[in-house]
Amino acid sequence: MKLTSSEPSIDEAFTAAAAGWGSLTRSGDGLAFPLPGRFVMPGGFFRWFFYWDSCFVIPGLLVSGERDVAREIVDGFVASIEEYGFVPNYNGPKGVCASRSQPPFLTWAVGEVWPTVGDRAWLERAVDAAVTEYETYWTAEPHLSNLGLSRYVDLGGDGCGTVPDTPHHRAIAESGWDNTSRFGDDATKVVPVDLNAQLYRYEVDLARFLRVLDRPDEAASWERRASDRRELIDRWLWDDK
Repeated sequence: MKLTSSEPSIDEAFTAAAAGWGSLTRSGDGLAFPLPGRFVMPGGFFRWFFYWDSCFVIPGLLVSGERDVAREIVDGFVASIEEYGFVPNYNGPKGVCASRSQPPFLTWAVGEVWPTVGDRAWLERAVDAAVTEYETYWTAEPHLSNLGLSRYVDLGGDGCGTVPDTPHHRAIAESGWDNTSRFGDDATKVVPVDLNAQLYRYEVDLARFLRVLDRPDEAASWERRASDRRELIDRWLWDDK
């Protein structure tokens, strides 16, 4: 695919990126939990299927004309949720990190890919998966805090520990920010604004998708959830100073 812009250096970057997809793309059947299609690995040592890392390559794939690979990545998220109830932090050739996830970007990824698919059944399955992830993982214990907002937490116990292997560091690993000082000494006691903003995105996106699917009552319910979350975010996570 020939990409052009007003800046030759940008064209060169696009061309280099597009040329690299093939060497980074792998079949999902070689992973510990086999995926139904292909995925893009980070490269080097990391030959795994990550959650939010994979989301961020989707716009590049689409602008490079790799629509099928972008769709197959979303299909991998959906299959993972159908198996585990959420997208594990990573899925590698030798194991799955199933005690934690990563920041949830599924509905955003669906929104990026959906215009290139146009299949109602595909969208329905993706919506069902996103609802499962939202309701049974991110807004259920132990992720749901007493403020009505969500937090990062990894209870451990499946062999994908951190160094050091503590609840604090495992929660940071789920945040995708590993390692950072932004969570203080105990990340499990922090209600992050970015996580809850992403869940607000889920609520808004799901309402939009459900209207596309002619399910207005369900859409209205998600719009109310979005309004409630926004009120809680403004109440607990905003400071005028």
